[in-house]
Amino acid sequence: MLDLLVSEIQGVPVWNWALQGVAVSTAYYGAKLNARIRISGFYLWIVSNVALVALNAIMGLWLMALLYLLFLRLNVIGIIHWSEQHPSQRPKCLDGFVERRRLARRRTDQAEEPSAPGIPAQPKE
Repeated sequence: MLDLLVSEIQGVPVWNWALQGVAVSTAYYGAKLNARIRISGFYLWIVSNVALVALNAIMGLWLMALLYLLFLRLNVIGIIHWSEQHPSQRPKCLDGFVERRRLARRRTDQAEEPSAPGIPAQPKE
């Protein structure tokens, strides 16, 4: 069994191939869940992206590690936007954060209300 763990396939350790397989299948299943309108798909993507960042960093593939780190950032942004649009699937830990974002957006929208064409904007008091 130990020989299998230290052996290599095309110069890459077998354990690396196995973890990449798990990460890729997790990412695929995450995409499938998102296609079925489930927020849990983002969480699976986060798991796979963390694994792929670590694996690529170990192998010295820094640009690939950066790519998966950027994908990880997109997952977090996706969870935040999803939580705003689908409150029933929102994790409880994001309730306060989403509410603060909604209020900040409302204040920004009110401050930027355009005036009617030909009528100068009234100064805010």
